[in-house]
Amino acid sequence: MLIETRGDTEPQARSIRALIHLGIARDFPVMVEDGAPTWLCWCRLEDELLAFTHRNRWGGVLDGFRFVIGLAEGVADVPSYNEWGDVQCWLEYSGAVVTVELVEAEPCDYCCPQDDGSELTHTGQEPVCTLGLVVQPKADFIAAHDAEPLVKVPFADDSGIRLNRGLKQMREYEAQFGAAA
Repeated sequence: MLIETRGDTEPQARSIRALIHLGIARDFPVMVEDGAPTWLCWCRLEDELLAFTHRNRWGGVLDGFRFVIGLAEGVADVPSYNEWGDVQCWLEYSGAVVTVELVEAEPCDYCCPQDDGSELTHTGQEPVCTLGLVVQPKADFIAAHDAEPLVKVPFADDSGIRLNRGLKQMREYEAQFGAAA
């Protein structure tokens, strides 16, 4: 899976890459590359990290991962079956934002990675675009996507319940303050 870094987010990208290469997150990269809905990809990543954590309590792989539901231009929508309204989803990981986007790569990076370190050259070929992860500083993401986070919840066994509760409270506040205005 290709992971693009923007700004000073290489440590976060390396950690995510390690989770994938160690086999802790097996299905997640396949779902991203196959174009599954982003919300389902994030849920699968959470499930895989939770499963690893339950088997290896010392792991700490969940530390720093948060679901963020909010409003952001050009970011994947949450499916309507969640009944949360027209909201988008992304992840925060250790101070950076992680999104699924089209990532541009050189042909060798995508079609023929070499384990032995040798390089194949594809002269004259155009770069390849494929779905991958983009890891960027939170401030850059907010500015670029005009983002407004509404609810943030850490990865946990009850994250879906907490997201539902947070969005319900947000709607109640909107109704209460909307009626007063």
